[in-house]
Amino acid sequence: MTTTKQQAQQSVASSRWSPSAVARDANHLDVSVTGNDGHVYTTWWDSSLPDWGSITLGGWKDIGEIFVVFIAWHNLDFAQWQANFDEYFPQGYRVISLSIYGSTSSPLIAAVMVREAYPVPQYVRHGLDAAGYQAAFDQFAAQGFGPTIISATGSADSPLFAGVWQPMSPIPLTRFGVTAAELAQLYNSAKFDANGNLLASTTVPLSLDVYGDPGDRRYAVVLAPNPAMLAWNGDGTEESSSDYQTRFNAQVADRNRVFLVSPTGDGHYASVFRDDQIGEWQARHGMDAQQYQQAFNNLTAQGYFPIQVQGGGVGGGAQFAAVFTKTLQTTPRQFTVTGSPASFPNDPYDAAMEKTMKAFGVRHAALSLVKGTKLVLARGYTYAEPGYPLAQPLTPFRQASCSKTITAILIHQLLHEKKLTLDTTLQSVLDLKAPGGGAPVDANFAKITVGHLLDHIAGIPTDVADTTVLAAFPGAKLPITSDQLASWIAGQTLVAAPGTAAAWGYSNNGYILLGEIVAKLRGSSYIDALSQHLGAPLGLKHTRLGVGPLPAQPADEARYTALTMPIVPSVLDPAQPLVPWEY
Repeated sequence: MTTTKQQAQQSVASSRWSPSAVARDANHLDVSVTGNDGHVYTTWWDSSLPDWGSITLGGWKDIGEIFVVFIAWHNLDFAQWQANFDEYFPQGYRVISLSIYGSTSSPLIAAVMVREAYPVPQYVRHGLDAAGYQAAFDQFAAQGFGPTIISATGSADSPLFAGVWQPMSPIPLTRFGVTAAELAQLYNSAKFDANGNLLASTTVPLSLDVYGDPGDRRYAVVLAPNPAMLAWNGDGTEESSSDYQTRFNAQVADRNRVFLVSPTGDGHYASVFRDDQIGEWQARHGMDAQQYQQAFNNLTAQGYFPIQVQGGGVGGGAQFAAVFTKTLQTTPRQFTVTGSPASFPNDPYDAAMEKTMKAFGVRHAALSLVKGTKLVLARGYTYAEPGYPLAQPLTPFRQASCSKTITAILIHQLLHEKKLTLDTTLQSVLDLKAPGGGAPVDANFAKITVGHLLDHIAGIPTDVADTTVLAAFPGAKLPITSDQLASWIAGQTLVAAPGTAAAWGYSNNGYILLGEIVAKLRGSSYIDALSQHLGAPLGLKHTRLGVGPLPAQPADEARYTALTMPIVPSVLDPAQPLVPWEY
């Protein structure tokens, strides 16, 4: 057992909130707080507990500091867990974490319960087989109770389940017995339709557990409505400890946090990361029972409590992963506007930006309005937790594919200067060679024109992985150069004849080739040509070249977070560390 009842009363975690109700007499203090989810949480303190004399009513009101009263256990058999549950549930404690692990013949439970002022109704079950879990799910769903936790242990064919249900509507999508491939499909359909379009209403994992045997893993998952369009990632489904740690480091560097992590018991992990904040938190994995107890003791002494504990494995080989926080609630986001003029009748603009950013979970945005040649409105918008960097009117944003518009302008300047025409061929300017120095592979390559490239109908491969390009140049290292990419394109067979309907395809590669044309005809780099022929004439004083790797990103630049939060090997560093996809 993690802690005794007396220790539980003394194991408290501070959390900064504004109490909605405070009451105190000579020997007792009650504090109630309404959380973001609408539930009312409470704590109590009496004269028998430490620091009673130092707590003042005024201090609580001024600081808004409450305490989360919790109790936690691990390595309990079913009888021990049931006895503890029966003791604490009537006292207002509710289950916030529940994990079943071990063999199906000797299953064990790890659990965390928190005391609430107005306890939410819960159904809690353990030791159910697949049919029993489905029956419980159907029974509780009919009463308006949906699963907040699902946990499983055992083989793919004969698992045991534990779960928690609370009132909610709609009932979350719940699946068990799914493979890693099926889980990936569930995750994708939680955000996108069959055509890859973002859904108007997405879902987010509320609970995840992995069970089964090596080579035959199964997953149990709960996907709940995601009205805030919270970004999340669950790509790590069966990673080694080191691979999970690498993913953890990359996600945390991007200001994300681990929401839950489930150990298999044989050194592998399934995880979910989220783009939200919950104040101070700590995460641990790869712990045996003794190491988990030590982590628990150390962190609770610092004011943390376990918000999620999951076990995996059998007997003395059981492994634990846990997330510790100082609060139950995520920090709410705020919509903040910066810029001028303050007197501008801009309510429709600010309101439209607020609506859009909240609808899509966008953290940073900017808006400028120009009348004639006069800037009449410049705004920075931030939808984020307190302390998150605020977008200013001059905050730099990466242009991404908007740079195609800039490239097209630079090409049209050359057209206006009669240095080329829409019918000028790509080869008449660049005379590209395939890797190794040979002629382009496809005879139709010579027919590609500037107009074809502008209109995305050149028939070339529209995009390509940098590592694929690199493989065509033995001995070369990342990052690839634009010259290498252009040569690689020349070494490919076209998908269709240039200028035909079949040749159309939105093409990043096509606009890279247009950039090469700009550089060649201007006798400079593309960036220098942009600065000299567009930036300087327009007085663009804050336009600059983006720096690729995330650690090198200037502090004043807006941060990008995709809704899928993918982590991929960097193509800007020969070592290819894992980085957010956008970088």
